[in-house]
Parts: sequence; C-alpha cells; structure tokens
Amino acid sequence: MPSSGGGTASALHRAVRLLLLSNLYPPDVLGGYELLARDVTDHLRARGHDVHVLTSGPARSDDPSYVHRSLELASPFDQPASLDRLRHARMARQHRDASRSVAKLGFDGAVVMSLRRLGFHAVRPLQEAGLRPVYCFNDDWLLSLRPYEAASPAVRLAWRMLERGPLASRTWSDIRIDHAVYVSRSIRDALVNAGAPVPPGVVCFQGVDRKLFWKRPATPTASPLKLLYAGRIHPTKGCDIAIRALGRLARAGFAATLTLAGTGSAEELDRLRGVARDEQVEALVTFAGFVERTKLGDVYRAHDVFLFPSIWEEPAGLTYLEAMACGVPVVALARGGAKELLVDRDNCRVVDGDETMASAIRELAGDTALVERIVDGGVRTVERRASLDRYVETIENAVIQARKAA
Repeated sequence: MPSSGGGTASALHRAVRLLLLSNLYPPDVLGGYELLARDVTDHLRARGHDVHVLTSGPARSDDPSYVHRSLELASPFDQPASLDRLRHARMARQHRDASRSVAKLGFDGAVVMSLRRLGFHAVRPLQEAGLRPVYCFNDDWLLSLRPYEAASPAVRLAWRMLERGPLASRTWSDIRIDHAVYVSRSIRDALVNAGAPVPPGVVCFQGVDRKLFWKRPATPTASPLKLLYAGRIHPTKGCDIAIRALGRLARAGFAATLTLAGTGSAEELDRLRGVARDEQVEALVTFAGFVERTKLGDVYRAHDVFLFPSIWEEPAGLTYLEAMACGVPVVALARGGAKELLVDRDNCRVVDGDETMASAIRELAGDTALVERIVDGGVRTVERRASLDRYVETIENAVIQARKAA
C-alpha cells in the first residue's frame, strides 16, 4: 500500500495558522465537496499547519477542538432554496461570529470551500482583516450568490438597493476573489462565462487519498462480472443507464451483477427499482446504501468494473479516479471536467449510453491486455494529475501567493 506524502510545511516553509471556511463539514455530507474539505484540513494539519474550520451545524461531542460550528445555513439542503435570498438577511450575526474567530485566533490566511446556502457574511471579516482567501471551486456554488437579475429596470434597481443593505451577504458585489483553485478548466470556464468575478487562478483536479485508495493485485475476471457504481443516487448521475446496460447484458446471456453504493431520495430509489424491474434484472441489482469512506476502497477492489454514467456536465468527479487508483477498469460517459482526464482505451473506456456501455463491459471481460492497459493508465493518471498530495500542495502554493499579495 503506498503511503501519502506530506508531514512538513514544505510549500509555505513554516507553519501558518489557516482558517478553512465551508458550508458543511463531515459528518454532514452531501457529496465529495465536504469530504474534500476534511481531506484538505487533515493533510494541511499533517504538514504542520494550524488549521481551524468554521462551518455550520450543531456542535458535536466528537468534533475536534479546531472545528467550530457557529455558522448557520439559510435553509437546510433538504428544503427548497427559493426564499434563501431573503433568509440571508437574518444571518448578520455570522459576520460577528467570524470576526471574533479572526480576532481571537489571528489567522495568517484562509481557504474558502463551498458557501452555497451560507453566503458571504463570514468572508467579509477576512477581507476586513487584510486577508486574501484562496477560493476552491469544485462546482458552481458562486453562481447561487450572484446579484439578482430582473427584466424590469425598476425591479432591478430595488433589488440593487436591498443587496447593498440588508441582503448584502447574498451577493458577491463587494467580495474580492484574487486567488482561486479550480477543480477543472470546465468549472473555471463556466464561472467566467457566467460573469462571475473570478481570476484565472490555477486548475488542479481534486485529489485521491492514496492511503485509502491503493492498487489491488491483478485479479482474474470473475463470473458473474461484478459491476459497481458509487456516488450520489441522483437523476443527473445516470444510474438508470447502468441498469439498462445490465439489462442488455442479461438479455445477451452475459452474467453480471450491479451494485449501487450511495444514498439518494426515496423517489429516485423507487424510480431506479422500477427501471430494474422493467429490464428484468431486479435480482441482479443491489442497493448498498451509504458506505463509510474508510471502507470504500475495499468496495472498489472487490468489483471487476466501475461504471461512471453521469449525464450532466459534472465539474470533475472523484469516484472514477478512486476506482482507477484501486486498479479497477472504468467505463464512463466523459462529460464536463471528466473529459479533461478520461482518454478512451488509455485510462478507461469512454461510452455514450447504455448500449455502448454494455458493449464496453463485454469487451473488457474478454480482453485482458486492454484491461491491463487502461488499469495502468488509470493509476498513472491519478499519480500525475489527481493525487491528494498534489491538490493540497496547490492550495498551499496559492496561500503563499495570497499572503505575499496581502
């Protein structure tokens, strides 16, 4: 098992005190963003930096002493966000709480993760203290905090007045974003094209923790072939494509099973079970539910092929990289940021739907040389372009540049 690097404050030359600001922090998890926030915190601390986390949620008895849960979301993520623009007006105390943290702990720098449903209340004290935060953009959360746009000049003027007063925390109108780390060129281009006030910054794919996700020994192909999807169970993730591909394989007499590891709404789970019934593969599909991150590597390594059927322009994606690091061949729809990493027949098989996905799976089952080639290519991709150490070092370098500029 390879070891993770780090252990010294190499990029910053000396230990510094950093604030990491995030809307959510584990165990409050929606997806990869919150897990990445913890990964970055843990690795920066392992390198000798004094990192404190400012986030939302009720305080927990098992929280480390450096995790401070004094912030408040405009609304929980399981509720509609339609009134969040107005809800932000009652969150002004977050400016006070953040100001106290900044004054008490005397931070040298700051890293900002997602502020979706949180707003900029807690960022302004950082600016007022002369800090220039490094913003990490792994999705388009910034666009949820854009100034209100209306067709009517009168309505637009009224909103501008509100946004400079009680709703100021809701917009980026007075926020300086001088330093940014983007998880892909795709998300940077999306923000720039939407008119967000962002700099060119640095592009660095979010990293895979090689301590958890290490390459398994070469294993012979099993029968039935064990297929895996891991991630959020959501319509944009294309799990129905994976089920339909399994149905095509079953009708062709090819033995395979599919495990869906992840959580989703009851409605989406019911819909996917309906797809499995329609495809007559209900007995071949296992809904594994939530898997602890520390156990996820073992789940990858226990399967023969990983499926990444995401149908939306995902900023980057992480699970297919974790599967690659574990030595599992990947079959993927390459969209969004994934297109910048996925190369057909080099580090994966790129497909465009359930029919080509089924064909690719059968091809991998019968071509050992192809499997070896794309497994080696996948491991090489993670090592060179998507390791967690590389991502953390990129953030460290951005912090040192921000400190020099400040």
